[in-house]
Amino acid sequence: MNKSPFPPGEASQVKEQFTCRICSSMGEHKVFLVPEFQCGTKEIFKYFECSNCGCLQHAEIPADLGRYYPTDYYSLRPVEGTGLKKKFKHILDRKRDRSAFYGKGVLGWLLRVASPGVTSALNKLRRLDLNHDTRILDVGSGSGHFLHFLADEGFRRVTGVEPFIPKTLHYPNGLKILKQNFTELNGEWDVILFNHSFEHIPDNIETLQHAHKLLASGGWCIIEIPSVSSYAWHHYGIYWHQLDAPRHIFLHSLKSFQILAEKSGFIIRETHYTSDPSQFWGSENYSRGVKPKATRTAVERISNLIYRSASFIPQYLRTYKLNQEKQGDAIAFYLQKK
Repeated sequence: MNKSPFPPGEASQVKEQFTCRICSSMGEHKVFLVPEFQCGTKEIFKYFECSNCGCLQHAEIPADLGRYYPTDYYSLRPVEGTGLKKKFKHILDRKRDRSAFYGKGVLGWLLRVASPGVTSALNKLRRLDLNHDTRILDVGSGSGHFLHFLADEGFRRVTGVEPFIPKTLHYPNGLKILKQNFTELNGEWDVILFNHSFEHIPDNIETLQHAHKLLASGGWCIIEIPSVSSYAWHHYGIYWHQLDAPRHIFLHSLKSFQILAEKSGFIIRETHYTSDPSQFWGSENYSRGVKPKATRTAVERISNLIYRSASFIPQYLRTYKLNQEKQGDAIAFYLQKK
């Protein structure tokens, strides 16, 4: 495998001159050469870790990010499908989503445990006092999976915005997903959500300032992102599953995100650690050179399934412990205007 010269779990000793895009620190920062793992291209990208605020970021942001989001990218897959298999999956997904949003249902809870990352947006919204007229905007919504559920549940004012879909999507239940850049959007919203999309955005400061402009008084901006203030980054290094080069442009530390929120006129009201066992599954696969899911043979898929099944309970418990110790690799920030 075309590996980076820097082994997992060890900091690079190579430093170069850069200016941090978050805290504006100028000077020498540690450099990491990171392969693309998710699609298996192994293309190498240079990142640097700011010596002041700790933010890990692209040394040079790729000019055409769209080419790194293939049509079968997980968040861009169609919400609605046909056929018996699709309908059966839809029934199970509804039970899982209802459990995540309302906190009820044993079968739904079991389905959430089996796929913990899928319902994270609904878990976050459950903490808020919502009604069917709450204006909810999901930024980087993909094809709108969890918004589609909310529209089916009677939420009339939910919208998504996603620049990488082929065209604006109009669903029969009234949901609209706009093919548009967020900073071009107008209006006023009670909840603006960045559900693992903020790390994909080239200009974090401009984006968060625009969210401040669009957020209603007393509203919430919720941002869930992977964080380098975590066990997984320090243990796995460049093989950390959530580094996801080149799609993840900024991997914030606690310090760098606090600086960003302050610059954008926000106060962090709540912080929740939300990592799931994929921090181990994905990172172990990358470090062991396991092929991307789409290119695995039947034997390789079975082998990976056995590995995940055998390690599920201990890794689930490890994940819970890391979140309790504030060392999980994903954090949800609840922001309000100053």
